[in-house]
Amino acid sequence: MTGAPSDKSPGPAAPPSGANADQPPRLVRRASVKSCSTFSGWESRLLIGASAGWFLFSRHFAGNTLARCAFQRVLKPGLGPVELLYVGKQILLTLGIGTFAFVIGKGLFRASLKLTALEEAALLTPVGLGVLILLLFALGTLGLLSQEPVMGLAGLLLLLSLWRLGPKLREYGLQVLRHRPTPKQFLLAVAAFVLLMPIALAPLAPPHSSDEVRYHLPYALHFVEQAAIVPDLHLRYPFFTLNINLLYSFALMIGDDVTTHYLHFMLGFLAALNLY
Repeated sequence: MTGAPSDKSPGPAAPPSGANADQPPRLVRRASVKSCSTFSGWESRLLIGASAGWFLFSRHFAGNTLARCAFQRVLKPGLGPVELLYVGKQILLTLGIGTFAFVIGKGLFRASLKLTALEEAALLTPVGLGVLILLLFALGTLGLLSQEPVMGLAGLLLLLSLWRLGPKLREYGLQVLRHRPTPKQFLLAVAAFVLLMPIALAPLAPPHSSDEVRYHLPYALHFVEQAAIVPDLHLRYPFFTLNINLLYSFALMIGDDVTTHYLHFMLGFLAALNLY
């Protein structure tokens, strides 16, 4: 005959003794939990990028009139030397603005940020664009928002940044030139180039969006024509925020409306790069 069951029920575990007795128990992640994805990191990125690229292709190239307008405006007359030079000029102007902004941002943060070259480009280029906006705002407030003062001060700021960087810029350039991409990085770069090509044609279209034709580009052009930041009471939003419009004014000084489109494309690309 077995004895009566014990009244003692298992209570809570006794707290550990010693110096760690007052500390709450830590949650330990179970080592048996596995990743839900069956793809490696770069394969997942490539799959996501291909899906997003195909969506953008079907949305902006095949189903939308935007790229067709770009095709009719620039490419349909024929891919002659003039058309190719025009597209190359717009791309070079955009890359020039991006390079200028990166050098300015790098000059402000001369110390090493312990980042890769791609991470520095993604983080410091917007910093340089912010400095350019402040420069344009100051000149516009003084009534000096014309090509000569803007380019002169921008060139001076660039020289000061290059002088501040000194040998670090040469070291950085050599580091970029010596970089050899891995086969996976090369495959991702080719895939990104193929997927971005249809989207890169869209900035060649003429202004069509309601926002840009109602106040963004009219305000940017108004600032350039007046060489100052003054309100235009004939626009729908006469006291609209000025940051992005000042960048568009700078693009109009050195190019045309297509330059503003490519500048906007670069801003979106930087935002996507920072999110990545």
